Amino acid sequence: MSSAVNNQNFVKYSVSFKTGQAGTTNVGGIVIDFCAEDPIPTDTCNSPASFDTNKASLTISNQVGISSFVINASSTAQTLMITNATPQGLAQGTTVSFDLGNGTNNGIHNPATTNTTFYARMFTFSTAAGATSYTHSTPGTYLDYGGIALSTAAQLSIQSKVQETLSFCIYTGASCGTNTTILLGDTTTDILSTIHTYTNISGHFTAATNGANGMDVYASGATLTSSQGPTIAAIGGTKTTSAQGTEQFGFCVFTSGGAVNPSAPYDGNNCSNLTTGQDVSGLTTPTNAQFAFDSAALSAVGGQKIASASGPSATTTGTLAFIANIAPTTKSGIYTTTMSFTAVGKF
Repeated sequence: MSSAVNNQNFVKYSVSFKTGQAGTTNVGGIVIDFCAEDPIPTDTCNSPASFDTNKASLTISNQVGISSFVINASSTAQTLMITNATPQGLAQGTTVSFDLGNGTNNGIHNPATTNTTFYARMFTFSTAAGATSYTHSTPGTYLDYGGIALSTAAQLSIQSKVQETLSFCIYTGASCGTNTTILLGDTTTDILSTIHTYTNISGHFTAATNGANGMDVYASGATLTSSQGPTIAAIGGTKTTSAQGTEQFGFCVFTSGGAVNPSAPYDGNNCSNLTTGQDVSGLTTPTNAQFAFDSAALSAVGGQKIASASGPSATTTGTLAFIANIAPTTKSGIYTTTMSFTAVGKF
């Protein structure tokens, strides 16, 4: 039985036996009679409560030792008659096996009561007619006989819980929990120049979740602003490369490990090739990396999505690569901004 659950429908019953007659004997019919009382031929045989062979739709498959046997139309809800109009010669000790039903949308209906024993009386006949003339009290002239005990059984219900989890940390330095200050400019003086592009990749986040639909990482904030009010122009919502001598402030994101990936427009090409410090190639765009800073979206309530995962994710390490360029007319001052980053799980 593919399932011992009481009252379960479409259960696959797998049958196997060895022939006992000496020599080679023709077999044209097999009877399987299901009884509540015992497996002994001619004894009283009532059907187990609610048991049903589902004979009209029941299939027989995976026949070994026999072939082309079918569920005979004379079968009942209690008794299966499996026949072949052309008897097959089976030598003594031949293993015969087959499946009744597939256990999914076809099969036998188990008895209604749990922890109850019931029985199958099995007979082989030399002809199909011998099998179809079988009755409980008068089995007829059969070749081999066997009895099988079966049982339904109570099921153990096991429960455990998995808590929703979401972890997120923003940091600079080597690991989560270290300082969160980024210096963007010459690595010695923190001063920007019109003839160099300055980048910084010391901003990081780690993110993980078991959310079935993943997670989103959001950023919010404004462009670099001096205490006197002037700003350095944000790059905008379309990712683009560096342009020395033109005011630009923006960032891109690259990730490793896990399943969290950068979201447009912060998924610019070659972001992972950046380093912290002055672009040593002078007026050449640093590694052709692309950056963005969508001021409208980043200043909106909740900010703008910069990375996401569509399903559960192990710990992902994200790197925030910032860029700054100034123009000859950019007013002097100390320019700062504070950005916030949040993660939202989708459970």
